[in-house]
Amino acid sequence: MADLYNKYGGRLLEGNVRSFLTAKGKINKEIRNTILNNPGMFFAYNNGIAATAYEVKFEYGDNCLYITEITSLQIVNGGQTTASLAAAAVNDKSKVNGLKDIYVPMKLSVVTPEKAMELIPNIAKYANKQNKVSDADFFSNHAFHVRIEDFSRRVLAPAVMGNQFGTHWYYERTRGQYKQEQARMTKPQKYKFLLQNPKVQMFTKTELAKYFNIYRQLPHQVSTGAQKNFIRFAEWASEAWEKNEADFNEAFFRKIVCLNILFKKADYLVKNAVWYEMGYKAQVVTYALSYLFYAIEKQDDAFALDFRSIWNNQGVSRALELQIEQIAEAMYNHLVSPGRDVENVTEWAKREACWKKAKQIDVPLSNEFLAELVLKSEEKEDNRAAVKDQKLQSSASTMIQVANYGVDGWKALLEWGTLEHIFTPQDISFLRVAIAMEKGKFPSEKQCAKIIQVLEKARTEGYADNA
Repeated sequence: MADLYNKYGGRLLEGNVRSFLTAKGKINKEIRNTILNNPGMFFAYNNGIAATAYEVKFEYGDNCLYITEITSLQIVNGGQTTASLAAAAVNDKSKVNGLKDIYVPMKLSVVTPEKAMELIPNIAKYANKQNKVSDADFFSNHAFHVRIEDFSRRVLAPAVMGNQFGTHWYYERTRGQYKQEQARMTKPQKYKFLLQNPKVQMFTKTELAKYFNIYRQLPHQVSTGAQKNFIRFAEWASEAWEKNEADFNEAFFRKIVCLNILFKKADYLVKNAVWYEMGYKAQVVTYALSYLFYAIEKQDDAFALDFRSIWNNQGVSRALELQIEQIAEAMYNHLVSPGRDVENVTEWAKREACWKKAKQIDVPLSNEFLAELVLKSEEKEDNRAAVKDQKLQSSASTMIQVANYGVDGWKALLEWGTLEHIFTPQDISFLRVAIAMEKGKFPSEKQCAKIIQVLEKARTEGYADNA
């Protein structure tokens, strides 16, 4: 494939709907990374190519058929794959072993020249119209989850209800993690673990997504189901992390716990309400809490729910309970109203139109509840402090990485990068700053961040440091 492309160039891709975007694009960077660092897995990771030809000749070998001649080969879908391999064969010749370790799946349709005129555009159209697999589908392994897990293991909730010690809100980053952690414990160890990590305080990724999207006032999205809602949340969180990962700090974690407490309380209140008839409890609770946050903003944008009080008390006030009950009854009546746009209540709850109509309902906020609200400026100040702390923690982590990598490691990296001609003069200067540690000069926070970036760049280019 690489040889064909390097020989015939764009003629091979005349039927392709998109041109090669250079290795600067995200997808092409990832393709190149696999070529350089994990060639044996290229077949597994890559979607392969769709191609057409006017005629194919082949011979029988000992174990299979061998194609010996192809007339008018056109790669209709897979131009990025083809061009990436061709580029690596030329630009990374010393690293790729002639592409001998790489295999690519191909779907080849043999058609007449007349039929090709119709078929090639359709193959391009339908091959590119499949459901996109977004970054959200892989979000379970994102650093976001690692950080939330870390908070959940070390941040102690206040001791309440006569307890002499604080407890953890255990975040299950991977399915079954909570039980698995107990599997090899002795009876006393398990007893201690459950005291510190009560089962009622364990929550999962999909529950986190549900709580926070309720807070974001997206009850119709939450009502689409755990997996769909999780993907939508992951899309938002991935983008927000890229903009400023420090926003996901200890204050964010405490807010998630407070939303968890709110949801469980609302669920209990609806379940035991005199007006509630069995059915649609999840939708009622979801809409009620989203409406609560909407109503607070509508009442006065300068105020917010007092999450600090919920965290400190590990519960909600009586005024808040009564307010939730009142809103929940209104949301229940809205969802089951005979005049709803969609007959099926579950499907109706998924519609944005349902949420828009819910917001038109006037549910007054009680004076007792309003008196408990706090100024948003206070909440913002807490968040600013939490962001600052998180940045310090992240900086400290980066500095530890630089120190632990060692002077010999940075020397080896500089030598490799110089031989491979991949480092800019600025990259080299940062590595020399790291190497200067042997003279007792430690890099600054900003320099450490740049040094780690140089290391990641080298790894992308095929540097094997076994770290």
